[in-house]
Amino acid sequence: MSEQGMTRLEADVRAMLLGAGGDPGPIKTVFAANLRTTPFSLFSAWDELARLGAEDRHRIPADVEWARGLINESYKPWGWGPMDDGAISCR
Repeated sequence: MSEQGMTRLEADVRAMLLGAGGDPGPIKTVFAANLRTTPFSLFSAWDELARLGAEDRHRIPADVEWARGLINESYKPWGWGPMDDGAISCR
């Protein structure tokens, strides 16, 4: 994903969060629907996601499990198995 694309994505997510009154539920619903219809779009942001995932920060365990389940569900039709337990760490 280009720097311009990532900037636009961040602005879109910020606008969605503000529009949802800070409730991440609707944003998670839209994100999940998008990932289910275009699962390989995740690869276009792979480097950025890896960098962000490596940052030492607080993660809500329930949100990590939700994301892990979404990824597993989205890629299962292509025969990819569950992610390794260490793929996403909770902090």
